[in-house]
Amino acid sequence: MRTLAALCLALACLGAAAAGAAPVAFARPGWAIGGLFPAEPRRDEFRAPTPQGEVISERFFVEDAGEAFLLVRSTYPVAFDRASRPGLFEQVKREAIAARPGDFVVDEPFTLGGYEGRRFVIEHRRAKRTKELRVVVVGGTLYAGSYERAAGRPASARAASFLDGLEVQPAFADFRAMEEAGRWREVTEGRFKVRYDATRWYRDPTDREPGVANFLRLDKRGEAQLIAEPVPHEGGSLEEVALAAAKESAESVQVRRRGTKRRGDLNVGELEFAVRFDGATYVNLGYFYNGAEGAVQFRAWALESDYRGVAGDLAELLDGLALTVPSR
Repeated sequence: MRTLAALCLALACLGAAAAGAAPVAFARPGWAIGGLFPAEPRRDEFRAPTPQGEVISERFFVEDAGEAFLLVRSTYPVAFDRASRPGLFEQVKREAIAARPGDFVVDEPFTLGGYEGRRFVIEHRRAKRTKELRVVVVGGTLYAGSYERAAGRPASARAASFLDGLEVQPAFADFRAMEEAGRWREVTEGRFKVRYDATRWYRDPTDREPGVANFLRLDKRGEAQLIAEPVPHEGGSLEEVALAAAKESAESVQVRRRGTKRRGDLNVGELEFAVRFDGATYVNLGYFYNGAEGAVQFRAWALESDYRGVAGDLAELLDGLALTVPSR
């Protein structure tokens, strides 16, 4: 999964020099990491497409007297939990070398305010530069601090001030709460929204149709679709509409379970059915709502051979359906 292109571009390509000697405290709204730059930093942004959607890297940097200081935040359409972090840090290493050849002379664990990360020192021998890079994941988002100087030149006092001054902002100090909160994303269509676990699901970036959101599991063992209408549906139940649509192209359709559930401010119809299509059987679990706020079909499905293992996850995704403005 090539989700680090924007970060690598941000780390490899610093812009024009910024002058000034006075230290500048850095604390930006929404950023988990702050610190102290040696001068007023400049800002730019990179966007990189991936199969899961855009990676957006916002960076602040200073270049002065042969030294470069950089802070970058990269937000992804997916979130990185503890299990995925080692692979993410290894990907950072690979992409850093791909962007500019060099050798790692330090590769060690790094902890910032309770958050686990990695510290690297890279000798870019061809470019005759030395870089120290510290990366950490906070709330499912990747942050990187970087200091670079000419090879063979000792790090300056302001380098130590910059690197050692990196700190977690007070609003993000509870790392256990942030670990949990960082997993979740929201998608809104009309009066309906879906809260989903971005360590397992992502929204299909090719969605173009208004009122439709498609979700894919990262392990490719399930899919889901939300269809939201701004007005109530007329002409039969939404469950029957879904079954009729399935029958148009399926070899067979079998209803396995019907029911109703209370989900937040919604009373939803629940329907489980199996669809035989192109020689394979897919099990669908769907929630259906029709009311003054509009109509919604929200279905998740998986191959029958996978369904038992992912059924709880599909149900959790569907349970993330809610009204954008709760009923009174």
